[in-house]
This record gives sequence, structure tokens and C-alpha cells, in this order.
Amino acid sequence: MGKNGSSVSRLGFYLSFLNFLFIITKFNFITMNKETIKTELKQYILDNYKSYPDLLEKEDLFFELFNNDYYIIGYYKAEQWLKQHNINVFEGIEFAQTYERMHFGDDAVTTYKNAEQLVNMITYIIGEELIFSGDIEELKEQYT
Repeated sequence: MGKNGSSVSRLGFYLSFLNFLFIITKFNFITMNKETIKTELKQYILDNYKSYPDLLEKEDLFFELFNNDYYIIGYYKAEQWLKQHNINVFEGIEFAQTYERMHFGDDAVTTYKNAEQLVNMITYIIGEELIFSGDIEELKEQYT
């Protein structure tokens, strides 16, 4: 491929990333109340951080809180959570699938069959953002 192939793939990545940022921005300002979700998830992280005092690495904490178990269990409860945070189901699916395309490629896009699955992916994405952005670092200091 040489330099041109590398530049083309890099350009494709940047365009995908810019598209993702556009979707996130659109999603933030039009429907989803991301701040209420962040507040809720920060509290969830802090409440559960106390339960895992041995987890010093962000990756381990993220895995335990958002990948090892569901955040919301139950279809009705998940539907209410979506309403509480002003999330339209179709825009929620767009948000989750855009993340999946960006991180895992087109072949790994999930077909969301219920609200529970969708809510848990949305909380996975925003939980990842919170834990790895450093927003949670100052809060963790209260418990260490």
C-alpha cells in the first residue's frame, strides 16, 4: 500500500471519527439528556467503587461496572430509564450503532431487540467516557 494507502485509511478513520463526533453532538443537544445520565452514572461508579477497593486500574473498574453485569435489568425498567433521560429509541439505537461501527467495524453492529439491551449499551458507552476521561478521578479520591 505504501504511503497513499496509509493516508487513505487514516483519512477514513478521521472521517469516521468526525461523523461520530457529529452524531454525539447532535444526540447531546437534540434529545438525550447526557448530563443527567452522567450524574447518575457518576453516583453509580462511586457507590460501586467502594465495593471493589482492590481495583486500581480504570480498565478493571470499567469491566466490573459496565461489562460484567447489566446496569438495568428488565424491559419496563429500561423503557422508563429511556423516558427519564429523554431518549428516543431510534436515536438511542443510532448512538449505540455509531459507537459500534467506530470501534468494531460494520460487521459488529448490534440489532437492538429490546430496551434493556439498548440502555445497557448506552450506559456502557457513557460509563467508558466517564471512567477514561478522568472526570471520576477527583471523585475517587474521596474514597481512597
